[in-house]
Amino acid sequence: VLWKIYYHIFIDIKTQKLIHAQAKKLFGISESLETWNGSSYGRTLRFCDQETLEQVKNVWKSFCVFDLKEDEKKIYERRCRTNFEKAQKMKIKMIGDSFISTGLRSCAPFGLK
Repeated sequence: VLWKIYYHIFIDIKTQKLIHAQAKKLFGISESLETWNGSSYGRTLRFCDQETLEQVKNVWKSFCVFDLKEDEKKIYERRCRTNFEKAQKMKIKMIGDSFISTGLRSCAPFGLK
């Protein structure tokens, strides 16, 4: 599952549900710096102020798509598709159709057989 999350642009529904569940859990325990710091996550990952925690909390909230109403899901999916297309256009504008090989380093261990 971690491989899918990290390396795939499009992920299956099972992986989406896992991300949703984890994001929802993190969102819930990030109500305040006190609740965050009192959690098992807060003992390892600290935030310097409430504003920073709020910014990260907004990212976690954005992954909670299964809680959206149908019309909100459509808006979310449309926005994702539009942003993906913008990113693709920007890539072409910046480097053309060149192949970006930076991800190949991550696969290098598989070639060591």
